[in-house]
Amino acid sequence: MSDASIVIARRFRGPHDAVSATGNGGYFCGRVAAAAGAIAVEIRSRAGVPLDRPLALRTTDGMVEVHDGPALIARTSAARLRVTAPVPPPLSFALEASRRFEAELRDGAVPHTFPECFVCGHHRASGDGMRLFAGPLPGDGSDHALVVVHRVDWSNRRIIPTVIHDDLTSARGE
Repeated sequence: MSDASIVIARRFRGPHDAVSATGNGGYFCGRVAAAAGAIAVEIRSRAGVPLDRPLALRTTDGMVEVHDGPALIARTSAARLRVTAPVPPPLSFALEASRRFEAELRDGAVPHTFPECFVCGHHRASGDGMRLFAGPLPGDGSDHALVVVHRVDWSNRRIIPTVIHDDLTSARGE
């Protein structure tokens, strides 16, 4: 058994209200998965992730548990990664969907449950959060898309975007 700790800084917050905030689930799970050292793990969160204080990582037999004092926050187990990526929409569709959704968030047409979220918060400054805005694609609104900066081509001074297509509903609080 080995012990270590991680701290989830307030910058990486997810769900919050006027009184308290918890760590962003994706960021937290990434940190825990890295600590597990496995190619694929399943992470079961049992409580909100406290910010700005050490959380104990206890590793036993390839499994990692995260504790806040005596309270169990999360536990990993081995998993098999099975992913079938959908065909991405045309870049122009994804760009428009993302821009339109960001504009609707800004003007209040679409309420956002967690506007300061590290991943999807529209109140975050550019460069501070990921600011990912998955807007609905044309059609019945069940498919959403966004564009994520994948890499920079320094020789041609251009960004090469990667289209991510997913059914993302967290920004609407669904």
